Amino acid sequence: MNAQKYTYKIINNYSLSPEVKIFRLIQLKKITYKNMLKMSLSPVTIKQLQTNDLNHSISLISYNKFMYGIGLNDKDIMTSLGLPFDIGNNNLAIGNYIRSLRASQDISREKLSKQTNFSVAKISHIEKGKVKKILIRDIYKIVKILQGKHYKPDINANKLLLNILSSIYGSEHKRQAIYLLPQIVMIKNNISIKDLAATSNLSIYTIRKISNQGNISFKKYVAIMKALNFSDFEINEAIGIKDSNVQTNIESISKYIHIIRMNNQISLDLLANETNITRNAISHIELNKNTNLSGSKRDANPLISNVSKIISAIYKLSNKSIKTTKK
Repeated sequence: MNAQKYTYKIINNYSLSPEVKIFRLIQLKKITYKNMLKMSLSPVTIKQLQTNDLNHSISLISYNKFMYGIGLNDKDIMTSLGLPFDIGNNNLAIGNYIRSLRASQDISREKLSKQTNFSVAKISHIEKGKVKKILIRDIYKIVKILQGKHYKPDINANKLLLNILSSIYGSEHKRQAIYLLPQIVMIKNNISIKDLAATSNLSIYTIRKISNQGNISFKKYVAIMKALNFSDFEINEAIGIKDSNVQTNIESISKYIHIIRMNNQISLDLLANETNITRNAISHIELNKNTNLSGSKRDANPLISNVSKIISAIYKLSNKSIKTTKK
């Protein structure tokens, strides 16, 4: 077996911690102190790696530098940490995955805190991507505990959906909440990106954007959610629609946005200022039209985050108006 095959055998061995994997890779590839200095690693970090000092751990930043330095890519790095290879190599994407994995098993932060001996605050910060120098040992420990448990909570899709929405919606992470829901179902039901792409008739690239929280169109989002067996009611709840009579299509939702904006006497200018979406873009969504570069008109297909942001902003502005009137 050549060095490259040994390399992949090491990074795919889930029984080894990331630190041990690095130590073995250093031995396998005969990486010197000088080589690691070229990777922009600090002398302290290099010493820890060379001596396999398990009393300390290195940050994800240093881990990435080492892995990039020996020719591995983001997918290899995620795999070596026991994470799905396509979730995105950054604190926020990893945090969202951990939160999705925890939520899919109906495990509270308090329960995970007891299992990991990490504080609830620390777990919360990791899940929100707020830890600047997250340690690979912490990532590995949390993921291994969550993946090693096989909870089968008695919870239906609606309850799961509403629990997640109640804990995340209303915060500044609405776009994360929209994409968190399909991720939870994918993890819970072991649905691969390839399988979901086939079921929804969308590209693998589009499905990957869900994991990385990249923005996709309203129609693609609905196609993904329906492929995951979300009902129209659940999809509307995810977007933020409070009226159960609204159909899950852009024509119905466009009218809904226009009606609730007008009923609450919110101008396009005020809504544009609140959402940072242009007045024309909001108007086009309400009128269900979109003008392409050639000037021809076609049905609107706005970004799902814009639709959710507009609806949320209307409710927010209407609540402010009600409070002001009461005063």
